[in-house]
Amino acid sequence: MTEQDTKRKWQEDPEASQIFEAAKKQAGDRPPLFCYAVSESAAEAIADIAATLGASRLILGAPRRNALVNILRGNLVREVSDLLPEEIDLLVYA
Repeated sequence: MTEQDTKRKWQEDPEASQIFEAAKKQAGDRPPLFCYAVSESAAEAIADIAATLGASRLILGAPRRNALVNILRGNLVREVSDLLPEEIDLLVYA
């Protein structure tokens, strides 16, 4: 990861743009607050942003990968759960 990567905006990321646009359409009149970060540790970035924004609830989508991939890459949901302050509820959508 380079310094240029950490300064990238979501508008420059085609996959993020597609996800955010789909979420906006599904949210109706209550648009979600989108946060985008490039980090060496996704779990740390997610927990830090949620705490910094004062979130009361964090909703994560759990990937449907096979068990070997989860073992090799680690379990992001578990890592985020371990890092989140207790006052932030974690909802996992699988």
